[in-house]
Amino acid sequence: MLCINYASRVESFLTMDAKFRYENLLAKNLAIVQNLPNKMVSAYLGITQELLSQLKK
Repeated sequence: MLCINYASRVESFLTMDAKFRYENLLAKNLAIVQNLPNKMVSAYLGITQELLSQLKK
């Protein structure tokens, strides 16, 4: 299961833009994302904290 999740995450970096990855993460893990600091969410998405802030608007 972990391997499948890792593979889909790597695929998302190659095929999706940052906004779509963020929206996808929210759809799957809203409660978790809301409780994590922006620094951790942006690192997971592979984007800067500034871009994450812009995506949240």
